[in-house]
Amino acid sequence: MPKTEIWVYIRKHEDGKIKYFVSNMPRDVSLAELDRLAIARWSIEQCFQESKSYLGMTHYETRSFQAWHRHMLFVMIAHLFITVLRQFLKKYATLTMPMTHFIYDCTLSLAS
Repeated sequence: MPKTEIWVYIRKHEDGKIKYFVSNMPRDVSLAELDRLAIARWSIEQCFQESKSYLGMTHYETRSFQAWHRHMLFVMIAHLFITVLRQFLKKYATLTMPMTHFIYDCTLSLAS
């Protein structure tokens, strides 16, 4: 038997999709705070998915925690750069992650 209560958070979006997750938040947490955390969860998952798919987050061969930590840091910096680039170019065109990754690669090749 768990020591804390476990809640199922269910959210129906405007497009009709239903999303849910399990939470162990305390009973006194407001619904607005729970909504904020549920929305933040999606962007965190998207960040990790994009980092794994396009930026090589899972392509590490390290022998120490420091080397692994450095690799993760560089991947997150690259993701930040791409996110800022997408926001900056948003007024000109909507860029997908593969398109932005191509621009990122071109930027790196010009720098070297």
